Amino acid sequence: MGESGCVQDGVFQNLEVNGFATINNTRSMVQQKVIYSPNPATDAADAAKVAQKVFYLPTRSIITSIEVVCVREAVIAQGEIGYKVGIAPGGVELVLAGAGDQILKDGTKVPIGSYYKLAAFQGDTPNTNAAPLAATRVNIGIDPKPYYLQLTATTASSAVGRFAWIVTYKQF
Repeated sequence: MGESGCVQDGVFQNLEVNGFATINNTRSMVQQKVIYSPNPATDAADAAKVAQKVFYLPTRSIITSIEVVCVREAVIAQGEIGYKVGIAPGGVELVLAGAGDQILKDGTKVPIGSYYKLAAFQGDTPNTNAAPLAATRVNIGIDPKPYYLQLTATTASSAVGRFAWIVTYKQF
C-alpha cells in the first residue's frame, strides 16, 4: 500500500491511500464465522455427535444472519433434512425446526451449492412490547454465548454430505 501526502505539525494532510485500509475504533464491526457440519444421522446419539455444532457468539454482539450452504452432495434414502438453532443442545430457541424439511423435502439428495438463509429469528423483542426481554440473538454477558447449530433428518444418510454454516454477527 502506498500513501502520499504532506506532514504538517506531525499530522498527515491530504492523505491518499492506494490499496486496502483498516479503520480502527469504529463502533460496529461485522464478522463471519464458518462452521462445517456433515449431513445428519437419524440416531439421536449420532445426531448429537455428527450434525450438531457449537458457535460461540463473542460478548457485546448480535447475530444478524445464519446461512447454510451444501459444500459436498448429501445423499439420503427418501426423506427430509432440516435445521434448528438453539441456546441448548437440541434446542430451538433461536431458529425453530419447523417441519424439518427446510433443506430437503421428500427427496434423496442435496446438490453442491444449495443455499439456504435461515428463517426469522425467534426471541426478538417486539417494538410494541411493554415488558421486553433480552433478545435470544444478543450476547451482553461477560462470556461468549454458545449457540447449537443442528441439522436434522428423517432418514439415515447413505453418503456423507457436508454443509457450511455461515454465521454473521456485529460487535458493538
